[in-house]
Amino acid sequence: MGAGILLYGPTYPAWRHVVMATVDGAISWIGFRHPVWLLVALPAWVAEQLVVNGFGVEPAVVIAAIAALAWERTRV
Repeated sequence: MGAGILLYGPTYPAWRHVVMATVDGAISWIGFRHPVWLLVALPAWVAEQLVVNGFGVEPAVVIAAIAALAWERTRV
């Protein structure tokens, strides 16, 4: 946005970048401090991304990774 490259529409609020950076930081903190909680945090994040951006390759990869991690934890 600061470089003059228009990636979002003119009605996209600039404060949303701050919110998303905070959410990403919170997910990272959860991953390091309470990894089990990621089974709640990551699906919530994926759901939000699907609502905002629609379904694509990235959410499918994240969903597959969450399922693989959950399956791996049940095997141990």
